[in-house]
Amino acid sequence: MTRAGDHNRQRGCCGSLADYLTSAKFLLYLGHSLSTWGDRMWHFAVSVFLVELYGNSLLLTAVYGLVVAGSVLVLGAIIGDWVDKNARLKVAQTSLVVQNVSVILCGIILMMVFLHKHELLTMYHGWVLTSCYILIITIANIANLASTATAITIQRDWIVVVAGEDRSKLANMNATIRRIDQLTNILAPMAVGQIMTFGS
Repeated sequence: MTRAGDHNRQRGCCGSLADYLTSAKFLLYLGHSLSTWGDRMWHFAVSVFLVELYGNSLLLTAVYGLVVAGSVLVLGAIIGDWVDKNARLKVAQTSLVVQNVSVILCGIILMMVFLHKHELLTMYHGWVLTSCYILIITIANIANLASTATAITIQRDWIVVVAGEDRSKLANMNATIRRIDQLTNILAPMAVGQIMTFGS
């Protein structure tokens, strides 16, 4: 009886863990963690790359930060309206595709500029290189706007659906999402810094 009881207890513990790992709440946390981790790493990496590209000057990084903040301020309401008028799954899929394609394109352009910076600087009195800088900032900004759409979808709708009518569960889930955001804000730039330090 004791052995059977221990077996049932162990199975119950594993079953509870398996149920939690496949629950909508855990999958929402996991998806949000991976998404925000990638966003923060990319945002910080672009800023560092722009410093390197512009001769250790913060000018391009400052312009990038201004463009990102201004775009969210101006286009945030439009993005929110688009999220409200469309199916949430379609919004999430579209925004993730746009974000990932933008990151890939921006990464390719950054690599090309790093490899051929001196040649680009001599073409058309440096205007080709300037155009590449503008293109990098624009595409990185598009990725950030797509990330904003994803964040609105998760925080405004999916958490509410998962929590249902339970206000306490909704408050706890919102608090957990905020904790994930704060942790990724701190840890993701540190990870990028370590990767760049070991890679250089």
